[in-house]
Amino acid sequence: MSEMIENTGMDRKKLETFTLETYPASADRPWLQYPNYEVFRHSTKSTQKEGLTAFERENGSC
Repeated sequence: MSEMIENTGMDRKKLETFTLETYPASADRPWLQYPNYEVFRHSTKSTQKEGLTAFERENGSC
C-alpha cells in the first residue's frame, strides 16, 4: 500500500495537513500491526446535532 502512495507522488504529511485543516477530524492509527496506516475520524459534535442526520439538518426534517 505504501508503495502505491510513493509511486503516485502523494505526500502523506501534506494529505494529513490538508485533511485536518479542511475537515473537523482527528487522525487515528487503530492498527498496531500497521503503524503507517492512518484514518481520519470526524468529530461527533461536528457531525451530529441533537441526533439529526446531515440530511435531516439540511432539509429541515425532524
